[in-house]
Amino acid sequence: MGYNYSDNFLGVQAAVVNTAVNYGGLQAAAVTNVADEAGGLQASLVVNVAKKVGGVQAGLYNQAEDVDGVQLGLVNVSETRGLQFGLINYIKDAAVPMLPFVNFKR
Repeated sequence: MGYNYSDNFLGVQAAVVNTAVNYGGLQAAAVTNVADEAGGLQASLVVNVAKKVGGVQAGLYNQAEDVDGVQLGLVNVSETRGLQFGLINYIKDAAVPMLPFVNFKR
């Protein structure tokens, strides 16, 4: 229950630390989730990192290159797009890259 790794999965991955290449479903961690393509909910008490998110990232710190969905956290970071709710929200390609509370770019 400490560490999980999977290339591809549909369903649930739960541990202290999770790593996946591609998944659809739930990736839940006490500390950290990492995925190339996250489809569904990526939830952690501390950190979520993904290249592409199709769904929701929820944790203290969320980071993704592309978010087709929502980031909920204290700090949210995206390179290209997404909808973010948090204290610090940064979308590199947005007209106003950093905003408190809410940020959005299609």
